[in-house]
Amino acid sequence: MKRSIFILSLALAAFTACVAFFIPVAPNWNIDSKYSVKFTAGSFKGSIKGLKGSIVFDENDLAGASFTVKFDVNTIDLGNSENTNQAKDKDRLDVKNHTYIDFTSTTFSKTGKGYEVKGSLTIKGVTKSISFPFTFAKKSKAGTFKGSFKISPADFGIAEEEISSGIKIDFVIPVKQ
Repeated sequence: MKRSIFILSLALAAFTACVAFFIPVAPNWNIDSKYSVKFTAGSFKGSIKGLKGSIVFDENDLAGASFTVKFDVNTIDLGNSENTNQAKDKDRLDVKNHTYIDFTSTTFSKTGKGYEVKGSLTIKGVTKSISFPFTFAKKSKAGTFKGSFKISPADFGIAEEEISSGIKIDFVIPVKQ
């Protein structure tokens, strides 16, 4: 009886090891420091740095893909200190109470021109579901994610009459394995 349990345990362990070996795992991508995230809000243009997070993506395994990223709001730059400081104040991004902008993906899909990701975007403590298109160009163990999308500041409790038409966000994120 003990021998049967031992053989069964050994067979189960061997099977598990074989299955784990043959199940593809989407690669983790490290964010290159040369990324660019720029935005246009009415007549204002700016950028944000401080990107950190986890990117798991394989164009052949979208079910295993995930983006969990955040931006340090203190790194926002609108080109001059007056505009930058206004963007950080309580009525806008409120950096004293909300240090990060967070995005966590929920699903990915293939489109005619690339991909679409759906997920949760949190700005100023308000979380909204969003989706946006992006492309991914892979070269060996490196690649680049590119995309553009628009958000409404009012959706996130940001008081701003001058940018009621929305905030357009453009990103180019080079990555390496």
